[in-house]
Amino acid sequence: MGATTAAEDAMNADAPGYGLWFLAAVNAAVFILFAFSFFKPKTKRDWRSFGAFSAFIVALFAEMYGFPLTLYLLAGWLGSRVPGFDPTSHDAGHIWPALFGWSVNPHVSPFHLLSFVFIGGGFLLIAAAWRVLYEAQRRGNLATGGPYARVRHPQYAGFALILVGFLLQWPTLLTALMLPVLLIMYGRLARQEEQEMEKEFEKVNGFDATGEYTDDWSLSRKLGVKSTCVKGAVYYHSNPANIAEVWKQARWIGKNEFISGSTIRKIRSLILYSFPVSFAVGISKSLTNFTFNFLLFKFIYDLAVWISVLKSFFGERKSK
Repeated sequence: MGATTAAEDAMNADAPGYGLWFLAAVNAAVFILFAFSFFKPKTKRDWRSFGAFSAFIVALFAEMYGFPLTLYLLAGWLGSRVPGFDPTSHDAGHIWPALFGWSVNPHVSPFHLLSFVFIGGGFLLIAAAWRVLYEAQRRGNLATGGPYARVRHPQYAGFALILVGFLLQWPTLLTALMLPVLLIMYGRLARQEEQEMEKEFEKVNGFDATGEYTDDWSLSRKLGVKSTCVKGAVYYHSNPANIAEVWKQARWIGKNEFISGSTIRKIRSLILYSFPVSFAVGISKSLTNFTFNFLLFKFIYDLAVWISVLKSFFGERKSK
């Protein structure tokens, strides 16, 4: 039994740590295909960003299982810092502990554990963003839910997290040089997408000069895309704090298409916001709710709306 164990140990010790090109190819293919299943590139820009990511993965696994170029270049310096450092050992590729002079199992080092957080978080972010983006594209809307409610470019951010995670797990000179280039490239791609959105806005001259109460309607008509409410968005106005603000806000609301859009709506609004109706509703609700100051609010509000509707017959601008 003892002789058998010794033989197994000897075989394990002689097992090659590198030169495993088939394993390198399989691992690179798995990660690239996994990322492809989430990202699904369509445009030239998509393929360019995905190709750069794939090049990083290939370079990473080529050194991880093929030829450890970084270890051979740094073997002398690392050997002087860590006694017994063996550049032919596969564990030596987790180079961060050696760089800090730590003689610990590299698989339990803070860098290795943190790498799983970055890599896993990156893939989860890409997956979550893809589901939202796919649904938005299917409906012809902007992607505003899920990660897009918090991050402008969650897929690029996800790729960046994965790249940083791999550098924490298995740093190489080549991937360390590629990382800042890739991050800059993703930043430029993100800015290009934002500029394209601005061009779409400018192509139709933005909002109409008579933008109405809800400006997004005028833009939606021209772009042919339905506007979408963004969760957590900060709205243009807040609740009025005094009578002057009630008047100003009601004058603005009176320009709403639903209130003063067509001739029929204008006539209807002139009746609904007229003094007799306003007084009757104000008295009724004030008595019902015991809030007698509501009568003053109702009178000021309805009068301001009524004036906006009346002026709409004479071409008053509907912009804010």
